[in-house]
Amino acid sequence: MTLPQEIKVKLGVPDIPPYSPRETTLFREGRKVILVILDGVSSSVFETAHMQTIRKLQREGFSYSHCVTTTPTITGSAHTSIHTGTYPSVHGVGLPYTYAEGTGVHPAPPSSFNSYIADSLRMRGMSSAAVSDGAAKNAFISVYGEGFFGHSIAAVAEEWRHVFFRYKPRLTTVTFYATDTLGHRFGSGHEMVYAALEDIDVEVDRFAAELADAGELDDILWIFTADHGMASTENPINEWVDGKLAKGHWIAPNMRCLLVEDELAAELQSVDWVDKIAAHDACAALGLGVPEDRTLICLNPGFGYHGAKPEMANHGGLTETERRVPLVLSGLGVKPGQSAVPVETIDIAPTIAEVLGGAWLDTFAGRVLVEAFGHSLAPEMEVLTEQRRKQYAYIHSSARVLESSRL
Repeated sequence: MTLPQEIKVKLGVPDIPPYSPRETTLFREGRKVILVILDGVSSSVFETAHMQTIRKLQREGFSYSHCVTTTPTITGSAHTSIHTGTYPSVHGVGLPYTYAEGTGVHPAPPSSFNSYIADSLRMRGMSSAAVSDGAAKNAFISVYGEGFFGHSIAAVAEEWRHVFFRYKPRLTTVTFYATDTLGHRFGSGHEMVYAALEDIDVEVDRFAAELADAGELDDILWIFTADHGMASTENPINEWVDGKLAKGHWIAPNMRCLLVEDELAAELQSVDWVDKIAAHDACAALGLGVPEDRTLICLNPGFGYHGAKPEMANHGGLTETERRVPLVLSGLGVKPGQSAVPVETIDIAPTIAEVLGGAWLDTFAGRVLVEAFGHSLAPEMEVLTEQRRKQYAYIHSSARVLESSRL
């Protein structure tokens, strides 16, 4: 006995609503989006790397020279901001470590937030895929292969090609973690990081060639970005942190930032390794939720809290090399050009929803990057741009204690 044909047909129907894209100005039928996240690559490293294929796509596309990631500049949080289009205070993935009396430093609890770009597309009958990106929640297809093949560029690229050509998702996200791994080990901007970017470029070129052979290259919208950059951590601050912990103080080291009791903030205002101090209300203005009686301490370049394996570079702070990341759009519908207006990685998800016709999520805090497609900013978006410009200037001013009213 075998199943009747009509039953086999019903079993083969994808578990997704009918395809019904939202009508938008930027929508183009048949378009597919490829989002490439170069983990740990600052804008300055990206712009000085030798990447023949990616550079060609950049010249033919639209690039932003002033894109910043969200706070904290830490992988899980920053990736989630990219995939949700909103800030950590909303999506709930903030500082990875907290502290509890009697148990010490431990991982923060998981977030129950459930409104990702994958959901936006699924609502309109579109599938999405994520390769090597555990923060891309709710993707229709998800291959998180780090535990199996480590951070191999070739292995990630092989899965990327397989997933795209096997499942034909409207959105495919792929993260290359090798750049982050090598930055930690050898230092930000080390030749090994540049070599990894060249290897990634080779894989992008191979993928583009296979797209061309399949007659699909002209339907692709490419987006290249990073979750965060890096800064040097050659000088450990472990003696101060461990000393305070030994005295019973509440401290949660998070790479290049600390979450501390408010009472400790005063003595840190004159310490040479401190870059910025943000109390609860200032953190809220930055889009990061922390307890009311806690203060965020961000470190100057050259300093960091060393875990079991000391690292040459890390991230988590508010320096420009940690916050500034590349953002390039190229391909179907993109008008060649450049822009220095302040944009953020939370603008990526709303833009993807707009160009693919996905549902607009109420939780989107970013804007659509319309100028990359030859359109002018609406007046309210001009206001947002000016707010971002002022906030950026203040964060990177000489002010050490950040005031919420200025953010």
